[in-house]
Amino acid sequence: VFNAWRGWSRDRVALIAEISFYVLESGEHGIEVIVRNIGHIEAVIEGLGMQMRSGDIIRQPVSFRSNQTFPVAVGPKKSISFLFQPEIHDSPEMADVRRIVVETQCGKRFCRTSKTLKSAVRSARSKHVLR
Repeated sequence: VFNAWRGWSRDRVALIAEISFYVLESGEHGIEVIVRNIGHIEAVIEGLGMQMRSGDIIRQPVSFRSNQTFPVAVGPKKSISFLFQPEIHDSPEMADVRRIVVETQCGKRFCRTSKTLKSAVRSARSKHVLR
């Protein structure tokens, strides 16, 4: 039974998203998402978005620390960093965000929230009063 479980767990996509803030030399700031592939097979990421309280997922424009475009492959035990555009951090829609969503080519979605994201949402709510 253990060997069957181990074989199943090794042959699936497993991603973890870590959310943090970034500040560029120009003074612009925003949200950075580092996606780590903790699985044993390559994962192809199709997109990155934010899930709103209504359940809708809005894909956001992101830039890469390495000059790549979607879809992007992340090898086993590797990671890739995405930077949300600075204007998103201060936008009214940021006040309605629940979690970050990473979508893979195989159709899986990996969702994540963090204290950093919740802090950004609180900041957006204080700037843009929700009705």
